[in-house]
Amino acid sequence: MAFFRFQDLRVYQKTMEFVTWASRIAEGHYSNGLGQIISNKLIDASLAIASSIAEGSAAPKPIFIEHLKQAKAHVRECVVLTELMLSLKLLNERNYEYAYSMLSEIIRMIGGLITSLSKDVDETPRNKQDNEQENDINV
Repeated sequence: MAFFRFQDLRVYQKTMEFVTWASRIAEGHYSNGLGQIISNKLIDASLAIASSIAEGSAAPKPIFIEHLKQAKAHVRECVVLTELMLSLKLLNERNYEYAYSMLSEIIRMIGGLITSLSKDVDETPRNKQDNEQENDINV
């Protein structure tokens, strides 16, 4: 178990895998000016996903949800950057497919976490009281 709770989130761990991958891809582009610029933007965007998850996890649920929505925007930015890298031949098809697969999984995981947290936020004390009354009736 990690000291910081966000480190235990699977979506955070998956995002860190992507950050590591993006960093390795960037290493191959340090001699290419445009490749270096785009690779650095990819690293920045992927780190922003992880940072949004980490920052939001310490906040109340509604704020965490907003941070997760920001993380989704950064995922989409990574998709744009990897598509650009593919079209400029800075990524081969295999690496692009890997990136796309990882990013698709990350955005689905973030969406699932948002849905889960939203259910908790939407359940107001009034709804809890109604559920307790229904449970009493059903007993």
